[in-house]
Amino acid sequence: MTRQINWRLQQIAIESEAQAHALVTAVVVQHLAPVRQQLRLWRGLALVALIGIGVLGGTVVGQFV
Repeated sequence: MTRQINWRLQQIAIESEAQAHALVTAVVVQHLAPVRQQLRLWRGLALVALIGIGVLGGTVVGQFV
């Protein structure tokens, strides 16, 4: 009987740990979603800026060559 109780308590602890891990993962993913969206926006803006600088630089250098 004691063995069964200990086994069940161990199972409950394992299940609780898995649920806690899943909850923390869900909260972190939910929290990071806006951050990922913001990073995508900044990455797009940086790419546009780099292309603009490249075109501008090519135009300026083209005038002197």
